[in-house]
Amino acid sequence: MMKIFCVLLSLSVYHFIKLNHMEQELEELRNVNYILTSNYTELQESQDTLQSQYATLNEKLDELTKVFSDLNEFYCDATNTSPDNTYSVCKPGWVFFSSKCYFISTNIQTWKESQDWCETRGGRLVNIESSDVLDFLKRKAAVTQRYFWIGRYNISKENKSTRMDAGPVKSKRASDDDKEECLLINMQKNLVFNYSCDHHFYWICESAAFPLRT
Repeated sequence: MMKIFCVLLSLSVYHFIKLNHMEQELEELRNVNYILTSNYTELQESQDTLQSQYATLNEKLDELTKVFSDLNEFYCDATNTSPDNTYSVCKPGWVFFSSKCYFISTNIQTWKESQDWCETRGGRLVNIESSDVLDFLKRKAAVTQRYFWIGRYNISKENKSTRMDAGPVKSKRASDDDKEECLLINMQKNLVFNYSCDHHFYWICESAAFPLRT
């Protein structure tokens, strides 16, 4: 009887110790799970933060790209400096050539609307008075079928001079007594002629370049 009691006691002690050990392991596993869960949460938060920072950096990059583009358009001819280190500078969207700035439109208006647009930006419809300017504008407006409103055309070639002044002027056609005509050009085809001012065409402005002292 005593032996049986001792055996049962031994088994009870063994199972108690084993159970206690298992409870300790379970508690350790719970702790590990808690730590892993906490780490996962922190990683998720870190990922969210990094994604937010990435989005912010992308926005900053877009802003800087636009600023760079604007600065690039704010054309400065570094070779055209005066003795006092002044550069010739054009507004964004305008291009520099031979001490002046030129704007070539990408939409159409009447001659009056085009002239007003140029004047509100400190310029006027272009006066083409040299072959160099004509060739420059040909390169910049390299679209064969486009016609542009201009202010004046005065080009001399091979002892021949072609001069046409700014509009509006009265139409010479008998059927157009009350209509005014303005100066239109297709530079690729070398066509310059008067046309009804009320029609909508592209246009070219010119203005003085801004001096920028360095």
